[in-house]
Parts: sequence; C-alpha cells; structure tokens
Amino acid sequence: MGVYEQRAVLFLDILGFSELVQAGRANRLLGALEHLQGRALEISEEGKLDFTAFSDCVVVSAPMLDGRGALQVVHYAQFLALDLLAKGFLTRGAIVSGELYHRGSIVLGPALVHAYRLESKKALYPRILVSHSILGAAVEVVERLSAADRRFTTVQPIFREDFDGSLHVDIFSEGASAPEMYSVQTETDGSGRTTAFRDSTLTFIDRIFSVEPPPVATEKYAWLARYFFEKCKDNLWPLPTNLPIPQWKKDQYEEELRVMRIADQQE
Repeated sequence: MGVYEQRAVLFLDILGFSELVQAGRANRLLGALEHLQGRALEISEEGKLDFTAFSDCVVVSAPMLDGRGALQVVHYAQFLALDLLAKGFLTRGAIVSGELYHRGSIVLGPALVHAYRLESKKALYPRILVSHSILGAAVEVVERLSAADRRFTTVQPIFREDFDGSLHVDIFSEGASAPEMYSVQTETDGSGRTTAFRDSTLTFIDRIFSVEPPPVATEKYAWLARYFFEKCKDNLWPLPTNLPIPQWKKDQYEEELRVMRIADQQE
C-alpha cells in the first residue's frame, strides 16, 4: 500500500509576518498562531479536514474522493482568508490536487510541493490560486448535486478570473463560507437580504487600510484595493472610508449609487 493518497490541498501563507518580527510585534504574531491552533482543533474534531499550521504557513487537505474534497478545501480556504482578514492579516495561497500524506503535524508529498510553488511563484498578490484540476472537480460536484436535486440549480461564484487570466478563490463572493464574526448583525438592505457579511467585510477592509502598508507590500495592497472596489461595484456596496483608490473613481461610483437610489424610490 502506498504512502500517498489523492487529496485536495491548500497551502496558505500569512503575509506580513517578517515585518512584524522586525517591528517587535511578537504578541500579535502569537495571537494569530494561537487562533490558528484553535481553528485546527475545531476542524480536526469535526473530522472533515486535516489542518497543520507552522510558522506563517497553513496546510489544509482532504481526500479527493469523488471531488467533494476539492469543494471542501475551497470553501475552507474562503473561511480562513476571511478569518485572518478580520484579524488584520492578508493571505496568499494555492489549492491543487495530487499525491499527499497528511496526518497530524506530518504533511509531505508532490501535491504540497506543487501548491507551495504555485503560491510562491505565481500568486504574487493576496489571492488563493486554484489549479485546473480543482476547478474541474468542483464543477463536477456542483453538476451532480444539481442533477440529483432540482432545487440545487445554482452555486455562488466561488472562483474569479483575475487580470492575468489566473483563477483564484473569490473570498468576497455572495454567500461565502465566513466565520462567525461576519454574521452577528441582523440588519437588512430593504429587500430582506441580511447585511451582516457586507458590513463586517467593509469594517475589516477599512481597518486593513487604516495604516500605511509596508513599502515592500505596496503592490499587494493596491491589488487588494482594486479587487475590493470591483466587488463593491458588483454588489452595490458602499465604499470603505480608507479604501485607497483615486478620488475621481470614488466620486463617480457614489454618483452612480445616488442615481440608483433615486430610481428605486421612484418605482
């Protein structure tokens, strides 16, 4: 019997650790690592995924089975990225499928090497890239679910194509797998839809951009600002106060929202 099994694997890098070490912010680092240990304990008790955290990296995996493992790992990647965003950390990673051994704190195999290389060489920005094998497996699972249950006709767009053609997990998609701090509010937008996810996300993004980013991370933060501005426009969300985009873009978008509100009132 071989050591490896076919698994979906997420390799996640928490950005900004080296800057915090140099700045002597050990308490914040310790808090983040302890939080990740708690998440690892939660998920191991549920028995759905294997989770290993070390230094500034996280590895999460699940058996591929009939493709459900791919969808599980993608959803948990959404969860972790949002979870760490709420703590003030940006993440970068990759999800692939392949041969992997993952038991407790021991994780090794070609799939881990593939995921690490994809994250370190191609992710570049605070995004979680997805291999074509993971995308294909996730699509097949959704198609099977749709065929088995006609009520299951759609799935939220959990993937996004970026400017360079890369596919990454859309962590700000409607109905994203989000931690508890994104669902504590009960306000609605007037149409009955809860605004908890929106309001929490806006708060955390505003907090991220409330301080000047490190010079070495300027491009990463600029990418995140463009990405989030696009999601605000797609969802008709208000803009976070500190979102660093040109003022003319803010003014143009605010005018578009104002016109839409007037049109809605007249209907």
